[in-house]
Amino acid sequence: MSATTIRIVGLALSLLYAGAVVRVYVRQPASLPEVAGSLTSSVGAYSIDRPRFDAGLHFFRQDQFVEARDAFAQADPGHQDATVQFYTAYSYLRQGWGRVYADDALYRAGKVKIMGVVAKTRWAGAPEVPTFDEGGVSGLELLFWHGLWAPKNTPKPIVAKINDAVAKAFDDDWVKKRFGELGHTIPPPGQRTPQALYDHHKAEIDKWWPIIKSYGIKVQ
Repeated sequence: MSATTIRIVGLALSLLYAGAVVRVYVRQPASLPEVAGSLTSSVGAYSIDRPRFDAGLHFFRQDQFVEARDAFAQADPGHQDATVQFYTAYSYLRQGWGRVYADDALYRAGKVKIMGVVAKTRWAGAPEVPTFDEGGVSGLELLFWHGLWAPKNTPKPIVAKINDAVAKAFDDDWVKKRFGELGHTIPPPGQRTPQALYDHHKAEIDKWWPIIKSYGIKVQ
């Protein structure tokens, strides 16, 4: 599969909200229509503050994600607009990738020391760093993972078609290289199915919700 084909697949996935995530990541859109497609900037009688949303987009494109989220929050105080909430969520994702770049650069320069990997296996980006399990701290696992989501009641044939396209893209050499540069590990074939994502998501909820609830942690 060529890079051009991958981009075409990304464009097709943009028909769904989940596909929009892929498209924004690959194309880094500079305008709302490029990412939103058929999404609108209002829900019924509810409307967003357009100047503040535009300000948020400006900050977003400058990688100023904290400032962007503040502007988005003011643009959509009711948290009802799909596009604003998409950018808000995606800003956290982009900010996480930036930390991978920055932290890895500092590590390679010898300015910081990595104490351990919070996963069951060593990280391919720094295979010389042991896991916390290897260091005697068992059970410490906190993985940064992604998933593609579709609206509820999306027909199964459509979900299967998107899943098949993504699975094929994961096997492409260009995609593997790009994910490697970002410090991400592509899941094995058995973990690329909708059911596997459902099982993993449920396991994460079962694992973290009791902790979140017991400490009274709130979204801020």
